Amino acid sequence: MKSLDEILKSIKKEKNPEKINDVLLTLGQDASSDHLQVIDFLISSFNSSFLEKVKINIIYLLGNIGQKEKLPKKYIDYLNDSYFNSDRWIRNEIIQALDKISDMNPISDQNMSLFQVSLKEDYDLIRISALNFISNLKEINNELLKDIILLLEDNNSRIGELTSKIINEHVKEEKALFDILNEAEFRKKLNKRMIRKLLVIIFDNPLKFGSLNSFKLLVENAKWEKEVKEMILNEIDIYIKIFLKTI
Repeated sequence: MKSLDEILKSIKKEKNPEKINDVLLTLGQDASSDHLQVIDFLISSFNSSFLEKVKINIIYLLGNIGQKEKLPKKYIDYLNDSYFNSDRWIRNEIIQALDKISDMNPISDQNMSLFQVSLKEDYDLIRISALNFISNLKEINNELLKDIILLLEDNNSRIGELTSKIINEHVKEEKALFDILNEAEFRKKLNKRMIRKLLVIIFDNPLKFGSLNSFKLLVENAKWEKEVKEMILNEIDIYIKIFLKTI
């Protein structure tokens, strides 16, 4: 590989974005903090129209550098700031980059907000990338959990697998599920199919199934809308009958 000085000299003369993309991809294969100089030069020297043609690989390189080393805050800010003015392929690369750097670089509240926004994208790859990151977190708040629960309606099998995994790991008992449904009337956003999936995910084995009656009692005593309460209780009764047939 060329020395860093040689790479910088060649980029300074280069007018073809594809050639620069090739350089960035090559650097990404053995990324180091020295390569931040290349990123600095590109961002400071080229206009926005040109940068748009190489941005996805700048982000790819940043992600690979941050996977190995701590990044100065300005580069993480660049990832955050770039999200809302980029196309969906670049947004997906940004989410993947933030996932890569998360071991070496603390994830801020702003980063977490970005992951929450990305769950509402209409592009499956972005949502899958966000869920991949979230699935490795030890703790997540109820607001994020609620956005994940809403993905139970999605037909993409990978989104379904990741959503189920996250819910199973973070909603471990009946009171936690009840609290989520009770919070800000979140239950009203769920349909029968989503409630059914929640029950299957959370009460999925004989040990957990034993606490389903406790959950049913919480729902029965809740001051919820009659229609919503009846729908959830009906789904509980159906699930109990189905589960008991499998034992």
